Amino acid sequence: MPPLVATLASQEGRRPNARPSHRNRVRVAGNTGAKERLLRISKRGDSYVRKLLVHGARAVLRQVEGRDDALSQWLNTLTARKHVNVVTVALANKTARVAWAMVHNDTA
Repeated sequence: MPPLVATLASQEGRRPNARPSHRNRVRVAGNTGAKERLLRISKRGDSYVRKLLVHGARAVLRQVEGRDDALSQWLNTLTARKHVNVVTVALANKTARVAWAMVHNDTA
């Protein structure tokens, strides 16, 4: 099980009044009729999970220079056009989408 998904799964008992973190939205979802769409990272969700996503994205961005995989190329081109904080949140958003899909589809 990937570390982020394990963190999401272990958050169920973290606070006595907390819902399980995969239900406590970090993601904002919109509904367009039959298809649910994931939008941005919400500030109303679990701040701990959001903090983990942003810090993880920041750590990845520090290691991106000089690599040639697809994610690194995407991050390098985005960093050339946008501020580093915007790129950090974009990567955290992408990671949250993957984690949400893994938890939602039980593909850990």
